[in-house]
Amino acid sequence: EMTLAKSSMEIAAEYLELVDEPSLWEPIAAEHERTVAAVLAVVEAEHLLDRHPVVQRSITVRNPYVDPINAIQVSLLRRYRAGDLDAEPALLRSIAGIAAGLRNTG
Repeated sequence: EMTLAKSSMEIAAEYLELVDEPSLWEPIAAEHERTVAAVLAVVEAEHLLDRHPVVQRSITVRNPYVDPINAIQVSLLRRYRAGDLDAEPALLRSIAGIAAGLRNTG
């Protein structure tokens, strides 16, 4: 439930632009929607983390800070894949920054 609450389909769409497989979006989005619906049915809630309002609020507050780092990371990945090896240190820092923002180990 927490991982789903931390996920963003808008951000996922940005990462998907890095690959030349637009057909991947529909099954990913559909599965995300089904998974959220199933979790909500199991926990008998209207929104993810409704049973944990402190965690829900924490994620809501920090996502606007993490989302721009994701956008920067997408840009850095493009540069790195295009052969710009100078992008690597910043790319690695973006991984650490996102992990810290999401409170995951990375």
